Parts: sequence; structure tokens; C-alpha cells
Amino acid sequence: MKHQTFLWVLLLGMAGGLSAQAPGYLGKRFFVKPEFSSMFALSNPTAGNRGVNTFGDAGDRLGFNTRYGLQAGYALSRRSALTVEASYMNTGMTATASTPSNLYPEGFDDHYLFYNLGGPEIGISLQTYNPLRGSIAPMGFFTAWRLRMAFLSGTVKERQVSYYQGDASAGFQEPDIKPQYNQLTVGLEFGQNIIIADRLLLSISAEVNIPPFNLNLEESYDSDGGNQAAFDYSAAERMRWHSLLMIKIGAGYLF
Repeated sequence: MKHQTFLWVLLLGMAGGLSAQAPGYLGKRFFVKPEFSSMFALSNPTAGNRGVNTFGDAGDRLGFNTRYGLQAGYALSRRSALTVEASYMNTGMTATASTPSNLYPEGFDDHYLFYNLGGPEIGISLQTYNPLRGSIAPMGFFTAWRLRMAFLSGTVKERQVSYYQGDASAGFQEPDIKPQYNQLTVGLEFGQNIIIADRLLLSISAEVNIPPFNLNLEESYDSDGGNQAAFDYSAAERMRWHSLLMIKIGAGYLF
């Protein structure tokens, strides 16, 4: 009976100490880490015109979608951490446009354009940890839900023009396009944080990102919307595939 009583007291004491443990790893709750995300470019070109469906006659070449970012997080409890992030991405995109011919009032010139599309992104996520599996925020395996907003602009790097009647003597007009596009994505991330020497934080994860407002691009695209609608459609299509699935690594510091 004495041994049983001692065992219960020991277990209760351990449980009480565990529940009273401060949030964070050894009481450290704040972390900052640079991150790098990448995945094969399986649809649409990269900024260097690599990948699948490249511009012109380059053909399919191995390419990678990339993102560079900085994440800051704070352990709200042993089970959760709130993070904010800032990142930058740059990729390639093809689009089409048409402009009135400078020589023939009834005709149009067709443009096949290669853009560099890039800009900053900001995001917020909630990471959840399971202490029963040995994880204590921000250490161990985690699942994160994320919102991310991208503010992108495009720059024409190359173009091919098909002139009406094949007559290029008078040149072409610039398409009436405002090359800017913003996109919201909802993401789900699975990963692991490893802490070394009580300060250094290493992470690896996989994330899936879906643009909720661009799930039916074909239905939302109005072919009579002109060059701007064509640009917006191409940008939405490019972004949908750019960030759909990415592998992410990070290395930072725990405070």
C-alpha cells in the first residue's frame, strides 16, 4: 500500500509539473527563421524560361519554382504557435494580347508575351503541436493553417508579334494592360522543427496552397474582357501552379 501511495504521489507530481510547464521550449517562446521553398516547375515557365510550357522554342527544360522568406513566430501555449511571414517570389508567365494594326484599320496584331511575374507576399499561420507525441511549441512535429497574400507585377521580357497581313513596316501598339495581380491563397503545412543547442532552430516541411477564388478559372475568365482579362487569367493560372505544392526548409534562432 505504501508503494502504491508513493507511485500515485509521484505520478500526480509529474502531471502537475508538466501542466505547469511554461509555454515554449525551455521557456523560450519567440523564434525567427529565414526560409526557402521550392518545387519542380511542372506547369508554366520559371523566370529563366525553364520548366514545362516554356516561351518560344525553348522546349521543356528542368526548372524550379522558388520562394524566399522570413518567418517570425510566438508560442501561445504548449500546443500552438502564431507566425507571421514575409516572402518574395519571381517566376515566368506567358500571355497573349491583341492590338489594332497601325496600317490596316480593320486588322489586329497578335502578341505572344513572356513576362517575369513577381513581388512580395505576406502571410499569417497558426501552428499546432501535440504534446502527447513529444512536441512542445515550437519544437517537434506541427500542422499549420495559413493565409497568404501576394502582390505581383509583371514585366515583359520577350515578345513575338504576328502582324496583320504580315506587314511589320509600321511597328505595333503596346497592349492596354496594367500588369499587376494580387492573389490570396489558403495553405496547409506539415513539418518538423528541430532545436539544436537550445537556441538554433532547423525546420523542414511540405505545404499545399490553394487560391479559393480561382478554382474555376475557365468559368470566371471572360474571353471578351480584352487584354487585361487575358493577363489576369494567365497570372491566376501561373500562381495556381507555382505554389500548389512546395518543400520548405528553414534555419533560425529561438529566443
